[in-house]
Amino acid sequence: MKSVEQIRINPIAGWAVGAAAGALALTGCSNGEASPQPTVTVTAEAPSAGPVLPSTSNGGEGSTASYQFNYRDGNSTIIQVYPGTSESGPDTISNGTFNDGETYAIDCQEKGRTVETGLGGTYAKSDIWYRLLTGTNPKYYASKTYGDVTIPKGVKIPQC
Repeated sequence: MKSVEQIRINPIAGWAVGAAAGALALTGCSNGEASPQPTVTVTAEAPSAGPVLPSTSNGGEGSTASYQFNYRDGNSTIIQVYPGTSESGPDTISNGTFNDGETYAIDCQEKGRTVETGLGGTYAKSDIWYRLLTGTNPKYYASKTYGDVTIPKGVKIPQC
């Protein structure tokens, strides 16, 4: 699906307003000379409706396990995710962050390194990890330690 949005540019004042699919930002500058105010037409892809959810279920359409980030009342509401679950190399270097309260469908689960909560907040510890369906290319694994999992009746989360 494509959408078209109009963007108004004022080269004298150095500003632009408008958006295409909520993802366009423009800045400008001015040389101080007067010129007509052009209108630019932008065509942009609209965001997709979301990924297909592979969790198996007997509960009917829309039944899938979900993961909601929970910082456990700790020091930061920003939670790191990782490209894998092992104790070595790149799997221990965060490849992204999510905010407390964000919720995503679970693709699969696996056992991996044990994670404990940091200073402050409610204590939690787990070696269970979930690969999340975020609609982006990198694989994001989130520890059960920093999330609340909802598994509807009849849903089974596959092993990764």
